[in-house]
Amino acid sequence: MIQLLANPIALLGLLSLPALVTIYWLQQRYRKRKVVSSLALWGFAAKSKDGGVRLQRIHTPLLFFLELLILLCLVIAAAGPRWPLWQQRAPLFVVLDDSYSMRANAPTSPQARAKKKLFSLTRGEQYPYIRLIKAGPTPTLLGGFLRTRRDLIQALKRWDCQASQSALSQATILARQLGGQHARVLVLTDKAPQHKTRMRRVQWMAFGTPQANLAITEATRSTHVDQDRVLLTVSNLSKTKQSTTLTLSDKGSKRTLKRFTLRLQAGKSQRLSITLPSGIKELTAQLQDDALTFDNRVILLPDKTPPLRVKLSITQPTLQGLFKRGLRSTQQVQFVSKGEELLITDQQGSTAEQKRPDLWRLQLYHRAPSKPYIGPYVTNRSHPLTQGLALKGVLWSAPAEPKLQGLPILMVGEQPLLTTQPDGEAGRLLELTIDAQRSTLQKTPNWPILLWNIIKERIHKRPGVRNKHVHLHSKVTIQVPETIRQVSLTSPSGKRSTHMAAENKMYIQADEPGVYRVQLANVIDTFVVNPLSYTESKLTEQITKRWGDWARDAEAKREHHDVTWLFLLLALVGIALHTFFSRRQPKTEGAHS
Repeated sequence: MIQLLANPIALLGLLSLPALVTIYWLQQRYRKRKVVSSLALWGFAAKSKDGGVRLQRIHTPLLFFLELLILLCLVIAAAGPRWPLWQQRAPLFVVLDDSYSMRANAPTSPQARAKKKLFSLTRGEQYPYIRLIKAGPTPTLLGGFLRTRRDLIQALKRWDCQASQSALSQATILARQLGGQHARVLVLTDKAPQHKTRMRRVQWMAFGTPQANLAITEATRSTHVDQDRVLLTVSNLSKTKQSTTLTLSDKGSKRTLKRFTLRLQAGKSQRLSITLPSGIKELTAQLQDDALTFDNRVILLPDKTPPLRVKLSITQPTLQGLFKRGLRSTQQVQFVSKGEELLITDQQGSTAEQKRPDLWRLQLYHRAPSKPYIGPYVTNRSHPLTQGLALKGVLWSAPAEPKLQGLPILMVGEQPLLTTQPDGEAGRLLELTIDAQRSTLQKTPNWPILLWNIIKERIHKRPGVRNKHVHLHSKVTIQVPETIRQVSLTSPSGKRSTHMAAENKMYIQADEPGVYRVQLANVIDTFVVNPLSYTESKLTEQITKRWGDWARDAEAKREHHDVTWLFLLLALVGIALHTFFSRRQPKTEGAHS
């Protein structure tokens, strides 16, 4: 029926059908006068009607139906009818835009409208199977081969639209690769395609509506001794002037801390630097509701790094003073007598207390006699302990014995100066050989740089989360102690999962906004994921339009068999029957009285 109405020639041919009916009706209405010899057999025409004139049916001969059939067959043939070949039907691959701009203006969001359209398209079409591809930062398959409507509904429940970006082009290419050259690809989004050149077998449908929106596009929090500093950026992503209210609150106590009224010009942003008292575990910044509520809220955690616990056990006073002054200048250490994380010593051997997996040991060798070196120094630039070192012109005196056995990080000639290796039952062993009384290293900037690198690397290897604040869909690195192989993770929605650590590290893809909780044995660490994306929060470029058409694609003929010949054959048979019956019809000759 759709092909019939879409073809102008067939549409004009339909006018012949009512024209034929009109001709026969006029023929019955205005019959010619018959002259007969007697009215004996025509008495019924003279009978009076008790109830008045009755409506009489048109007396249509067989030729009328044959002519009507001939015209109808010709009209259908002109439309190019095709019979579907179910065994040749191509599968349907649906690319779903997973960016959070699809949530705008709920409940009539682009996501809801796209689902409704998908259900209507698949209701009348019979596909061998349907596959869904979620276009987030990387394309992801949703479910397997969907063959029933129930399977489709279950798979669409995993389409949550929480991504900060959507790789629609990559997802479309993946759909074409998986489906082959004959598969149909349907893209459901709220954006126009980047390249509007026509793609074979691809139909692109956008369901967006341009709207005004305000969003928090940047958020950081730095923790100090007695106060915290919060930096926020609120952007007006619309074409008109907008106003909103920003509220800062303590999520734990639900206490409002500060409230701001913001008035922003079109397309402008406002940066706020806010000072708050320390001690707030989860700080919430919230804008009032607008077209897109997903980007109106961020959570900020305290991002304070505890000082590194260091124990100095050096017998030489000169070297003891050099390390103490250099470490104190970093403002990242706390000198302790027990429970240390880094032990710096020139004494051989270790106690039972010092054989801990979390303990790093910096072993010093400074006994005379020593040999001075002026270079050239060989440095492993890929190692974090050598970053920023410039040893050209530095005099470094080192004892020849003992010979360092670890992996050389810094050496001169065949003499290792700094090495690293696992320390048996302990965590890590660093070996440094230096005669401070005959060296100039400690008198150059290289000395504090070296100490800073050691402190930073030890803090970096602490168990727990590297960064407390990460962007949506970022990869989060968690440092895991060597004694732990399994890590328990609780997502913001409350879902718990267990992950295996490899090489003392675990990587998590943060695909859900909110606070994550990581349990490492008896220690619980947290990090937060916030949706901060200027591009996805901008709704002014959304559009509702369709690109591509399967029905006009030449490859769609593969799924149908052309049956135009059948209707032409029926028309020829009808013409033959019409000729046969019209010749056999007796000719009535009028008799004149």
